[in-house]
Amino acid sequence: MFKGSRFLCVGEKGREMDGDLRELISRGGGSIERFDVGGGRAKWHKALSSARAKEGVKNLVVVADEQAMKAAVGKDAWNDLNEEAKMSVSFFLASCRLIPSLDLVCALSLPKILHTR
Repeated sequence: MFKGSRFLCVGEKGREMDGDLRELISRGGGSIERFDVGGGRAKWHKALSSARAKEGVKNLVVVADEQAMKAAVGKDAWNDLNEEAKMSVSFFLASCRLIPSLDLVCALSLPKILHTR
């Protein structure tokens, strides 16, 4: 279901993702990376580049709770990270919306399904 998709889960150190999300992505065949939102723009750029460069990655999906990220690093710093990500990210998902959006994620990850519906 998520084969070829790499999920970059963003959050405060140690709180980038929960166990249910990890289980969902793993069982769906996706791969996971984590990023500490406090790492700054240079590390963010490196994380995005590294995740995109992994062999077999067709979609790079950033999963983050925007409100929590703004609270953690501030609105301006979060906006800087978003600007950097616009160049290399396929999709942004709010972590709380991943499960309800499962059908959408499947369709986006598998373009043939999207075009045949």
